[in-house]
Amino acid sequence: MAKIKIKGYKREDGVLVRSHFTKDKGKPGKTPEKDKWYEPGRETGWDKDEPQEKRIRMVISSENKNLSPHNRNLRAFRQMNSLANVTTDSETEKKARSDAEVFRRRL
Repeated sequence: MAKIKIKGYKREDGVLVRSHFTKDKGKPGKTPEKDKWYEPGRETGWDKDEPQEKRIRMVISSENKNLSPHNRNLRAFRQMNSLANVTTDSETEKKARSDAEVFRRRL
Protein backbone atom coordinates (compact mmCIF):
# COMPACT_ATOMS: atom_id res chain seq x y z
CA MET A 1 0.00 0.00 0.00
CA ALA A 2 1.31 3.41 -0.89
CA LYS A 3 1.97 6.14 1.62
CA ILE A 4 1.04 9.77 1.26
CA LYS A 5 2.66 12.75 2.92
CA ILE A 6 0.56 14.93 5.20
CA LYS A 7 1.91 18.46 5.21
CA GLY A 8 2.46 20.12 8.58
CA TYR A 9 -0.16 22.57 9.81
CA LYS A 10 -1.33 24.47 12.87
CA ARG A 11 -4.64 23.46 14.44
CA GLU A 12 -7.22 25.96 15.66
CA ASP A 13 -6.24 25.23 19.26
CA GLY A 14 -2.66 26.29 18.46
CA VAL A 15 -1.02 22.85 18.39
CA LEU A 16 1.56 22.42 15.62
CA VAL A 17 1.13 19.13 13.70
CA ARG A 18 4.38 18.05 12.07
CA SER A 19 4.60 16.66 8.53
CA HIS A 20 4.22 12.87 8.46
CA PHE A 21 3.42 9.93 6.21
CA THR A 22 0.19 7.96 6.46
CA LYS A 23 -1.30 4.97 4.68
CA ASP A 24 -3.19 5.85 1.50
CA LYS A 25 -6.81 4.93 2.20
CA GLY A 26 -7.99 5.48 -1.38
CA LYS A 27 -11.11 7.27 -2.50
CA PRO A 28 -13.87 7.62 0.10
CA GLY A 29 -16.56 4.98 -0.37
CA LYS A 30 -14.48 2.85 -2.74
CA THR A 31 -13.46 -0.55 -1.37
CA PRO A 32 -10.44 -2.12 -3.10
CA GLU A 33 -11.27 -5.24 -5.14
CA LYS A 34 -9.12 -7.47 -2.90
CA ASP A 35 -11.15 -6.45 0.18
CA LYS A 36 -14.62 -6.99 -1.31
CA TRP A 37 -14.92 -10.70 -0.54
CA TYR A 38 -16.17 -12.12 2.73
CA GLU A 39 -14.01 -14.85 4.24
CA PRO A 40 -15.89 -16.48 7.14
CA GLY A 41 -12.82 -18.24 8.53
CA ARG A 42 -14.51 -21.64 8.94
CA GLU A 43 -17.04 -23.82 7.18
CA THR A 44 -20.37 -24.07 8.99
CA GLY A 45 -22.59 -25.76 6.43
CA TRP A 46 -25.09 -22.88 6.73
CA ASP A 47 -27.54 -22.87 3.82
CA LYS A 48 -30.43 -20.48 3.32
CA ASP A 49 -32.62 -23.30 1.96
CA GLU A 50 -32.53 -25.26 5.23
CA PRO A 51 -35.07 -24.72 8.04
CA GLN A 52 -34.00 -22.32 10.78
CA GLU A 53 -33.58 -25.01 13.46
CA LYS A 54 -31.11 -26.90 11.27
CA ARG A 55 -29.21 -23.72 10.31
CA ILE A 56 -28.85 -22.79 13.99
CA ARG A 57 -27.69 -26.30 14.89
CA MET A 58 -25.11 -26.37 12.07
CA VAL A 59 -23.61 -23.00 12.97
CA ILE A 60 -23.38 -23.70 16.70
CA SER A 61 -21.93 -27.18 16.10
CA SER A 62 -19.14 -25.67 13.96
CA GLU A 63 -17.91 -23.67 16.97
CA ASN A 64 -15.12 -24.87 19.24
CA LYS A 65 -16.58 -27.30 21.77
CA ASN A 66 -14.12 -26.19 24.47
CA LEU A 67 -15.61 -22.68 24.58
CA SER A 68 -18.25 -21.73 27.09
CA PRO A 69 -21.84 -21.66 25.78
CA HIS A 70 -21.80 -17.85 26.02
CA ASN A 71 -18.67 -17.56 23.86
CA ARG A 72 -19.96 -20.10 21.34
CA ASN A 73 -23.19 -18.13 20.95
CA LEU A 74 -21.25 -14.88 20.72
CA ARG A 75 -19.01 -16.20 17.93
CA ALA A 76 -22.02 -17.62 16.08
CA PHE A 77 -23.85 -14.30 16.43
CA ARG A 78 -20.87 -12.38 15.04
CA GLN A 79 -20.53 -14.75 12.11
CA MET A 80 -24.22 -14.55 11.16
CA ASN A 81 -24.24 -10.78 11.63
CA SER A 82 -21.20 -10.31 9.39
CA LEU A 83 -22.76 -12.56 6.73
CA ALA A 84 -25.94 -10.47 6.83
CA ASN A 85 -23.90 -7.27 6.52
CA VAL A 86 -21.93 -8.29 3.42
CA THR A 87 -24.41 -10.32 1.37
CA THR A 88 -26.18 -8.84 -1.64
CA ASP A 89 -28.96 -11.44 -1.66
CA SER A 90 -31.99 -10.16 0.27
CA GLU A 91 -33.21 -13.64 1.20
CA THR A 92 -29.80 -14.58 2.63
CA GLU A 93 -29.66 -11.30 4.53
CA LYS A 94 -33.09 -11.81 6.13
CA LYS A 95 -32.33 -15.38 7.18
CA ALA A 96 -28.85 -14.55 8.47
CA ARG A 97 -30.27 -11.63 10.48
CA SER A 98 -32.97 -13.82 12.01
CA ASP A 99 -30.36 -16.46 12.90
CA ALA A 100 -28.11 -13.78 14.39
CA GLU A 101 -31.04 -12.56 16.47
CA VAL A 102 -31.53 -16.08 17.87
CA PHE A 103 -27.89 -16.16 18.98
CA ARG A 104 -28.11 -12.62 20.36
CA ARG A 105 -31.08 -13.58 22.56
CA ARG A 106 -29.06 -16.48 23.97
CA LEU A 107 -26.29 -14.16 25.20
